[in-house]
Amino acid sequence: MHKNPSRRRRAARQEVRAFDVAFSADKWQQVHVAVLLEGRSEYDRGVLRGIRRFVDQRPGWNLQFLSDFRRLLHTLTDWPVAGVLLESLQIAPDALRNLRQRGVPVVNLCEAPPNLCLAGVGLDNDRIGAVAADYLLGIQPRSFGFVGPRGVVSATHRAAAFHRTLKAAGNASAQFSIDRQALIVYPAAVLEKLGAWLQGLPRPVAVFAANDECALEVLNACAQARLSVPDDIAVLGVDNDELLCELAQPSLSSIVVPAEQIGFAAAGMLESLIAGRSADTAMRLLPPQGVVARRSTEFLRTNEPVTAAALRFIQKHLDQPLNVDDIARAGGVCRRLLERRFQRTLGRSPLQEIHRQRLQRAQALLAGSNLPIHRIAVAAGFASPPQFSDTFKRETGLTPRQYRKQTGSFAGDESMPSRKSCSGAKAILV
Repeated sequence: MHKNPSRRRRAARQEVRAFDVAFSADKWQQVHVAVLLEGRSEYDRGVLRGIRRFVDQRPGWNLQFLSDFRRLLHTLTDWPVAGVLLESLQIAPDALRNLRQRGVPVVNLCEAPPNLCLAGVGLDNDRIGAVAADYLLGIQPRSFGFVGPRGVVSATHRAAAFHRTLKAAGNASAQFSIDRQALIVYPAAVLEKLGAWLQGLPRPVAVFAANDECALEVLNACAQARLSVPDDIAVLGVDNDELLCELAQPSLSSIVVPAEQIGFAAAGMLESLIAGRSADTAMRLLPPQGVVARRSTEFLRTNEPVTAAALRFIQKHLDQPLNVDDIARAGGVCRRLLERRFQRTLGRSPLQEIHRQRLQRAQALLAGSNLPIHRIAVAAGFASPPQFSDTFKRETGLTPRQYRKQTGSFAGDESMPSRKSCSGAKAILV
């Protein structure tokens, strides 16, 4: 027996928590959820991570991941499925109606037409197109283009919003549609046609690709057509697949999307339906979280040879100790001449440019990777983590950790905004 009252109270609270956990596990042990998602893209995997994160907080929930609708039908027959998470675009309308007639709660994981009357959470593709246009307008190219897969609803909506935003700013945009089947069967021919289309656009041109995979095809076409990225063609993708973006030559700028939040929120919506609570059948569309800028959109806005050579040297050696004398020696000019050229062409000093690029690289790594803060400090060329933190807070008003939390791909918040409240998305490194 506990003699200390505070110890007795702590012991009692622990017993209550143990009972709650046991009761919760018993309550949810019969919840079986089928997830119909291909899982091949980074976006799909992000959605699955969000679902997994939600389920980790629900003892007794069991998931079965399926890649096609036929397997889902077999699962419904052989397994006591309490609910289904799926992308409605993967299923024919008749099959979807058949599924809903079975009385199993269904939550959609992608944008869908309103007449489907299906509860779900997806991406705000209109907002993605608008963010892409705003970002690419900021780099001031001569012309714009859009490249996306033919017949894909999300790509169609992104393209329409991209063209609409550019038109409102007084700009036109060309469009190239990729036939995915032709790309598989005749890849060289498709890339040759894409390269010819790119060569016909006034340069420098900024190209928005519907996703990172399409953006990589644009980079391949540029290499085949001997077009320089980013000097001739700037390329922006969607999904921020870190592995693809960093391995691309040059590294690929991309729009960050809240894939994990979509999975987490959709699982929460399904929980409400399983519990018998009514759910709004209007799609909840979440906005993009910003742009992670990499080499593919780094236009050198100067034809002055000394400044252009210095900018390339800074970009290439940013993670190393750098000073103005190093840059001048590499360019074969004196420090005074280098500083005069920088002020004339860019309106800032070489040292200010080094600081600017280091801050931008740090922002990109904080928003688009899971690297620890001290490794980001090294990768961005700061002398030490404390110096990095002090400089970052002085320039942005946030600590690196606060910035990462604000722009990170998963905030862990169960209360997701509706479409009406999803009007803003920060563009990082514009």
